[in-house]
Amino acid sequence: MRSIFSLVYVVVGFFVASGNNYAHFDTLSAALSFAAAILLWPLIFFGVDLHF
Repeated sequence: MRSIFSLVYVVVGFFVASGNNYAHFDTLSAALSFAAAILLWPLIFFGVDLHF
Protein backbone atom coordinates (compact mmCIF):
# COMPACT_ATOMS: atom_id res chain seq x y z
CA MET A 1 0.00 0.00 0.00
CA ARG A 2 2.84 2.38 0.80
CA SER A 3 4.52 1.90 -2.56
CA ILE A 4 1.26 2.60 -4.41
CA PHE A 5 0.86 5.86 -2.48
CA SER A 6 4.46 6.80 -3.25
CA LEU A 7 4.00 6.08 -6.94
CA VAL A 8 0.80 8.13 -7.11
CA TYR A 9 2.50 10.99 -5.21
CA VAL A 10 5.40 11.08 -7.69
CA VAL A 11 3.13 10.83 -10.73
CA VAL A 12 0.93 13.68 -9.49
CA GLY A 13 4.07 15.67 -8.69
CA PHE A 14 5.35 15.11 -12.22
CA PHE A 15 2.16 16.47 -13.75
CA VAL A 16 1.97 19.43 -11.36
CA ALA A 17 5.61 20.32 -12.01
CA SER A 18 5.17 19.98 -15.76
CA GLY A 19 2.05 22.10 -15.70
CA ASN A 20 3.82 24.88 -13.80
CA ASN A 21 6.78 25.27 -16.19
CA TYR A 22 9.39 23.36 -14.20
CA ALA A 23 10.03 20.83 -16.99
CA HIS A 24 13.09 22.25 -18.75
CA PHE A 25 16.56 20.86 -18.45
CA ASP A 26 18.76 23.64 -19.83
CA THR A 27 21.01 23.69 -16.76
CA LEU A 28 21.66 21.61 -13.70
CA SER A 29 19.74 24.07 -11.56
CA ALA A 30 16.69 23.71 -13.84
CA ALA A 31 16.84 19.92 -13.50
CA LEU A 32 17.16 20.25 -9.71
CA SER A 33 14.19 22.62 -9.67
CA PHE A 34 12.16 20.05 -11.59
CA ALA A 35 13.13 17.29 -9.14
CA ALA A 36 12.31 19.52 -6.16
CA ALA A 37 8.96 20.45 -7.72
CA ILE A 38 8.09 16.77 -8.14
CA LEU A 39 8.90 15.98 -4.51
CA LEU A 40 7.47 19.17 -3.01
CA TRP A 41 4.52 19.70 -5.34
CA PRO A 42 1.98 20.64 -2.62
CA LEU A 43 4.04 23.78 -1.93
CA ILE A 44 3.47 24.96 -5.49
CA PHE A 45 -0.24 25.41 -4.70
CA PHE A 46 0.71 27.79 -1.88
CA GLY A 47 2.75 29.96 -4.21
CA VAL A 48 6.23 28.76 -3.22
CA ASP A 49 8.75 29.28 -6.03
CA LEU A 50 10.99 26.22 -6.34
CA HIS A 51 13.22 27.55 -9.11
CA PHE A 52 16.88 27.41 -8.13
